Amino acid sequence: MKIAGIIVAALMLTLSALVGILGASKSFDLGGSVEEITQGLSDQQIEAMGDAVPSSTRLKLGGAIGVVGALAAVGLLVIAFIKKPLVTKAALIAVGLCLLAIIIYPHVEAGPTDGMAPRTQSIVAMVMAIIGAGGALLAQRRSQA
Repeated sequence: MKIAGIIVAALMLTLSALVGILGASKSFDLGGSVEEITQGLSDQQIEAMGDAVPSSTRLKLGGAIGVVGALAAVGLLVIAFIKKPLVTKAALIAVGLCLLAIIIYPHVEAGPTDGMAPRTQSIVAMVMAIIGAGGALLAQRRSQA
């Protein structure tokens, strides 16, 4: 079980970090595009657009938290290999940061050629982080012989 836990943790946490970084990158790009679009517009004009234009602040903040969550997933992987008793706390932090990014990201409509929206990517990263955290917890368990 320990070897299976290491394999699952390595694969899922690495993929979680990769998806989290890709989502954050897309979020930063979208945030910059939104700022370009809304530059020079008054607050009333921006409010009149409604949900058609997401908040660039939320996009950039969600992206920053997504990067930190990706680093936490990599940190959890390192801690799992070191076999420290901090695995449980690190797992909660990694999954919690993914959840926080999901909450902060605004809803962004993605077209057929846009790929996944940042919130969707963050959901995928969180699922992988949960599976990877389970693998890390299995990897840190001591054998009962």
